[in-house]
Amino acid sequence: MNGHVFHAIGIERLRVINDGEGITTLVAGYGCPLRCQYCLNPQCFEMPKPVRSYSLEEMIQEVSIDDLYFQATGGGVVFGGGEPLLQADFIHAFRQQAPKEWKIYLESSLAVKEEELIKVINDIDFFLIDIKDMNETIYEKYTGKKLNYSWTSGTEFPDELEKYSLIIHCGGCMLNEREMKYRLKCAQDEGVPMTNYGTSLAYMNGILKRSLGIF
Repeated sequence: MNGHVFHAIGIERLRVINDGEGITTLVAGYGCPLRCQYCLNPQCFEMPKPVRSYSLEEMIQEVSIDDLYFQATGGGVVFGGGEPLLQADFIHAFRQQAPKEWKIYLESSLAVKEEELIKVINDIDFFLIDIKDMNETIYEKYTGKKLNYSWTSGTEFPDELEKYSLIIHCGGCMLNEREMKYRLKCAQDEGVPMTNYGTSLAYMNGILKRSLGIF
């Protein structure tokens, strides 16, 4: 199947709540451009090579064991890592070959070139964005990388969205429905993920998953 290969550090089956709707299987990719303090998966860059490399056919066969769970619960496959967007070509090919009923999730720091995100932007049903921190100094100290961002406020909204990897929006309550839908459509047309500031804060503080579950 087109010679695509995914380098993995592991596969975790039968996940619930962690990734959103339904039962999911996490496919953790090898390699990461960041070097975060207290990294949960340091093996993704500390090991000299991946645990296993899968062809497209092998990967689909491996995760198909849970096809019944995916289709019954509205779940699917989560590409995480490491940084899965380092293997964006494989993810795009996987979406084309996998059953259309499977949801495809992406857990990413977006710390890659924009073109890697663009390759899969229309293939992903749910984005799980790990922002790390919005403070530039803390971000650099924590990840070893610089955070590039810009701000707008009030009625301002950038015309050239294609240069951004992520939009974190706040103040939607101060806009009318038409304006908010316009901004969402602009982001969608340019293939730029857009999320809410409060949702981002909940994720960064580790409470988003809990708030989505049953208390």
